[in-house]
Amino acid sequence: SVLYKVKGNIAKVAVKNGTKGIAENAVNNAAVTSVSLPTSLVSIGNNAFAGSGVKIVNIPNGVTSVGSGAFKDCKNLLIVSLSNSVKEISTATFKGCSVLKKIAFPASVSVVSADAFADCKKLEVVEFGDVEEIEQYAFSGCSSLKVLNLPATLKEIAPKAFIGCKSLENINVAAENKLFKSVDGVLLVANETDDENAEPVFETIALYPVGRAGEYVVPAEVK
Repeated sequence: SVLYKVKGNIAKVAVKNGTKGIAENAVNNAAVTSVSLPTSLVSIGNNAFAGSGVKIVNIPNGVTSVGSGAFKDCKNLLIVSLSNSVKEISTATFKGCSVLKKIAFPASVSVVSADAFADCKKLEVVEFGDVEEIEQYAFSGCSSLKVLNLPATLKEIAPKAFIGCKSLENINVAAENKLFKSVDGVLLVANETDDENAEPVFETIALYPVGRAGEYVVPAEVK
């Protein structure tokens, strides 16, 4: 079965077990502050909870699809727990969740889509798990982010993924990553071709932390 619409001034929504989907725009009611999702759930539609008053979201194991803008502009959303069945954070899923402070990606998540956490102004901690790709504007305007700890699995990061992160001071990369490395807190990306010893060559700055204080000496290898 599918939950299509929650109407009226209902504060608590308990989606009954057996429900497999939550339709687009099903719970856009600002009065809804609490939601309980069943283990039977498989999909959450586009904008399903957008603009609602939910404070805590636990995505149950079994949910493989979370639609674009599913929790967009949930201004009271403090805690999000993602299950290991979620493979992608869709476009603008948590955009504008202005009090969300932390997000931890399970190992199953490989892609953080465009605008996924844009304008999450209180977001301080991101645990990237095994993420492989971070798309354009994924964390734009996250003005409380100070440190990034990027995983060994990361293969692609869009040029404007972290634009507007004015407090960002330091970027770290797992030592096992062969495509990116951090030098003095600044992110470098490897050339498409290795050197004569088949080692990666890092000649390009991929991301500079705009909140970094003091002088920065460009590494000699950067062209």
